[in-house]
Amino acid sequence: MKALRIPEWLAKGVLERYHAGASHLFLLHGNVRDLHGFGEDFIPLTDGLSRLLARRPIVVSYDVSSGLAFPDTAREKAFRKALAIKAPHLPSDPSRAMIVLDALLAAERVEPGSVAVILDYAHALAPSGPSGSVERQNITTLARWASEPKIAARRPLVFLIAPTAGEVSEEVYAGASGAEVVAVPRPNVEARTDFTRYLRQRSSDMTWEVTPE
Repeated sequence: MKALRIPEWLAKGVLERYHAGASHLFLLHGNVRDLHGFGEDFIPLTDGLSRLLARRPIVVSYDVSSGLAFPDTAREKAFRKALAIKAPHLPSDPSRAMIVLDALLAAERVEPGSVAVILDYAHALAPSGPSGSVERQNITTLARWASEPKIAARRPLVFLIAPTAGEVSEEVYAGASGAEVVAVPRPNVEARTDFTRYLRQRSSDMTWEVTPE
């Protein structure tokens, strides 16, 4: 199978660190709302991460607005099977959703390296400013995910996404055992050129006054 083309910052800042055993929880911040090159396409970061994680049997994303979501029905079925969930509706509020995700990362019936979690708008879950009881619980949960050896041994891959690292509670990424902070850069000249070519290929009926070169 042909390797998926991914951004350089993701390969070096995340995958190399993950495969080296340095961390399994990464806080992505910066240019997180741009389109990024994955394979032959330029797509939103969360969609690209789902493509990157396509070989994992269980991939689940969550944000406080959309609730729990899955790339396809097969992964939702695997998620439900791992946690023996039979209820038709999954929890959507942060406190219950995080409890379910916490159980997933600790589930011994799931093979190590099988689970990936994407938490978008992480600053809403674990804010750096004043927080209530639910936010405090989320902060503690995320900090524990980053530092607990039993979870690390399960080899999950967890992504937190926020506009800036400073908007997320420092407790989540403080110290050597905290989440790794990865800055998502703005596209360089090469990436912009690739994106221009991508647009031209998909809009061949348009007249372009500027060439990719």
